[in-house]
Formats: sequence, C-alpha cells, structure tokens
Amino acid sequence: MRTVLLILGLLLLWTGGPACQSDGELTDADGDGVLSDQDCEDDDPTVFPGAIEDCNGRDDDCDDQVDEGLGDSDRDGLCDGLDSEDCDGLDNDGDSSVDEDFPDTDADGTADCLDSEDCDGADNDGDGVVDEGLSDSDNDGLCDELDSEDCDGLDNDGDGLTDENFLDTDDDGVADCVDSEDCDGTDNDGDGTIDEGYPDTDLDGLADCLDNEDCDGLDNDGDSSVDEGFPDTDTDGIADCLDSEECDGLD
Repeated sequence: MRTVLLILGLLLLWTGGPACQSDGELTDADGDGVLSDQDCEDDDPTVFPGAIEDCNGRDDDCDDQVDEGLGDSDRDGLCDGLDSEDCDGLDNDGDSSVDEDFPDTDADGTADCLDSEDCDGADNDGDGVVDEGLSDSDNDGLCDELDSEDCDGLDNDGDGLTDENFLDTDDDGVADCVDSEDCDGTDNDGDGTIDEGYPDTDLDGLADCLDNEDCDGLDNDGDSSVDEGFPDTDTDGIADCLDSEECDGLD
C-alpha cells in the first residue's frame, strides 16, 4: 500500500502544480490576468493587451506596434522619450528646444552645423574663419558689406563704383587722391595747383605745353626756339618786334 501511495505522489509531482501548464492548458504565468494565448509576454506583468503604451521601445499592449501614439516630434519613428537631439534644425527629443547643446558660435539661435556665413564680422558656422566665401572686391579680408570705400582706385565695398564720394576736381572719373597731374590747365589732383611739375621755360606760370610763343625774346613754349613764327625781315634771328633799325640799307 505504501508503495502505491509513493508512486501516486511521484506522479503528482511530475505532472506539476496549479501554476504550471500541462499539454493543452493555458496559464497566466505573470499574473496579469491575461492567459498566455493572448499575452505577448507572459513573463512580464506590465505587458498585456490593453496596457498603456510607454515610450520604452517595447510593444506594451500586444498590438504588434512599438510606442505607437506617443510623441515623436521629428517623425523619425522613435518616441521623444527615447530620442536624442541631433543637429538638424528639429526638436528631436520633444523638449521644445531645437539643437540644444550644439555649439552656436555667433549666438544667433542657429547651431553652427546648420548656420551659414553672413557678412557680419562673426564666425557664424563655427569653423574658425570669419565671413569666408563672401564677396571681398578689394581682397582686403573684409567682406564688401562691412567694408567702406577708401580712396585707392579700388571698389572696396563691392557696389560697382570706385572711390565714390571722394573729390574729383577735374571730373575725369578719377578721385583727386589717386589722380595725377596732366598738362591741361586743370588742377587734376586737387592740390590747388595747376600743371605743377611741368616745365615753364618763361616762368610765366603757364606750363610750356599750354603756352603760346610771344614776341618777347623768350622761349615761351619750351621748344628751344625764341619768337618763332614772328616776322624777321632782315633774317638776323631777331624778330622784327624786338629788332632795332641799323644803318645797313635793310628794313
């Protein structure tokens, strides 16, 4: 009799207790109230059909979707609570801030990785260079919009004009500061003097290039001839206007 009872006891232990599943039987191993044929994770009491979906990368409610219905600000398929911020101009992690913690060298609210260089004397894109790639007409290292016009014969500010607003006394399109004096009776370089630096053989204040020959015994026009073009009746080399009459039978 004892032998029979022992065998029955062993059989009972072998078939398992009430919490075990025998062939064809359903169990609720995690005790969440949902049987194993409906519970997609019967070993986790927080996962069952109808559970509230959390942002955890898991299918909490057994609908074959992960983190559905939760905030995904950048629409990348990863709920905000699990997402990390990328430098892309989007609020990836749903904290209402865009590209936070990424460098913004010029403090304009746009991270360096997305910023473009402006002509403002600042390093907008954080590459250690200021105003690179922008127009610099005079190649002085200062972009045109920040540059001011100098009197140097160059278009410093990139407006297509050279030395604008600087004095041009002779109206030849060349500012006085870079103009040179021409022998033209005009003050070309704006220094208050006309045709300076040009020969004035007869010292009459009129440069040879503009002077006319007078009958005065001087080389007025600097051509090394005196009183040329004036009559010299007796061909003695002295123009009549300066010649004196001699008793020689000549006029």
